[in-house]
Amino acid sequence: MLFPKSFSRLTFMAPGLLAALLLTACGGGGGGCGSNCDASTFESYPIAHPDLNTLPPSSAYANICTADPWYAEKSFVLTYMNENYLLHNAMVPPDSEQSVVLSVEGYYAALLSNFPTSGNLPGTHPFDDHYSYVIPTYLANSLDSGYSPGGYGFSWVTDRDGYQRVAYVAPGSQADLAGMKRGGVLSGGFNAGAMNHPYTANGMYPYTVNRSATFTYQDPGSAARSITLNAAPFQENPVPVVTTLTNVIGHKVGYVLFLNHSSIAQDKLIDAITSLRAQGVTDLVLDLRYNEGGFVYAAQSLASMIAGPGVAGRTFERQAYNGKVPNATLPFTTTVTWVPGISSLPGGYNNNANKAQYGIGTALPALNLKRVYVLTSDLTASASESLINALRGVDVSVVQIGTLTYGKPYGSNRRDNCGEAFFPIQYQGFNDKGFGDYGGGFTPTCLVHDDFNNPLGNPNEALLNAALGYVATGQCPGTISQ
Repeated sequence: MLFPKSFSRLTFMAPGLLAALLLTACGGGGGGCGSNCDASTFESYPIAHPDLNTLPPSSAYANICTADPWYAEKSFVLTYMNENYLLHNAMVPPDSEQSVVLSVEGYYAALLSNFPTSGNLPGTHPFDDHYSYVIPTYLANSLDSGYSPGGYGFSWVTDRDGYQRVAYVAPGSQADLAGMKRGGVLSGGFNAGAMNHPYTANGMYPYTVNRSATFTYQDPGSAARSITLNAAPFQENPVPVVTTLTNVIGHKVGYVLFLNHSSIAQDKLIDAITSLRAQGVTDLVLDLRYNEGGFVYAAQSLASMIAGPGVAGRTFERQAYNGKVPNATLPFTTTVTWVPGISSLPGGYNNNANKAQYGIGTALPALNLKRVYVLTSDLTASASESLINALRGVDVSVVQIGTLTYGKPYGSNRRDNCGEAFFPIQYQGFNDKGFGDYGGGFTPTCLVHDDFNNPLGNPNEALLNAALGYVATGQCPGTISQ
């Protein structure tokens, strides 16, 4: 499935204590109401009279899920954002009257800011609602793991003509069993709400069993037909296609379709690179056209395997935070440095598929490449763009084929509270050369549009075909725009 625009997800749990809440909300910090106050009143919470210079710590309000009009939950949002939000200096908290009536999600959205006019102003996303978001914890768990308690097993995109096209069908899924294929058109049955908000009970990704969807589907060149899919438990494979091509004389080209940086992606990528190394590939085509990001450590491991031990210790990504949170640097590495243990999955999410196969310290296989061919689209975002930026930072030539990427040089550390998972942007990422200003996206070396007429991994598919042409000639094929 395709996910919302996603961020590097390193989960931090910091539960608050009720005692701390009562102490701080009743005069222990800014926004309090003095001694002997009634902590159940609106005036006792910092959202009543927000002063960003004297706010209590967010730990004072964490996990206080009360029956009041979400005063504690909105107070957590305000204080957490004040501590962690990259643009905290630009926040304008809602006034007292707005704070009462807004939902928790609405209050969070009201805190999101415009980017400053100086410095890195993203060319296509000047307001932060394109980067920061909040979703229910059950959905965040599903996105992090790639496991859905109920799903249909296909992803869709809107093509250049405005048609809803099937981008990928997972083998063995309900969609696969119904005969759906890449390039098929979804022409009716799903209402506009389901298309615009696909992560709902009645949408295209319901995340629960006992749901079904009926819609009109048409394979290219065939008559339209009605399809009914019944949601079923589904574990997505983030690396579903790994193959070797010998179309170009003198080259053995490895192809990897990488769909998302989920919690099982690192293991799958290690298997993929191990296989390609054993086959002696000389070139790599990495298909990131539908990869909207996820856990940044998976990108760190993949970049390290592509570049090899010669760049070990150099900067994969320097993460510059807001001045209140210490900066961090992730290096290129020769071993596994982080794994998503079951305990690290928020909400006690327990799915055996998410137990790491390769533990910390496992040696990473290496391809030792000086050039890599990356297939992109406007869905290529976040951790995928971090990978591109990091490789260029250590002088690995990235030949980008496809279209302009999304443009998100920012990351977030997921934070759960009262059934919601918050992803405010918290840092900007920079490579070994200090570059991180790609808010306008990465421009392709060879401009090629998705064709939908061939399976992903087929040498005749437009983007892969262009990559093979570049391998053979060292330049973009002359028949495509650059």
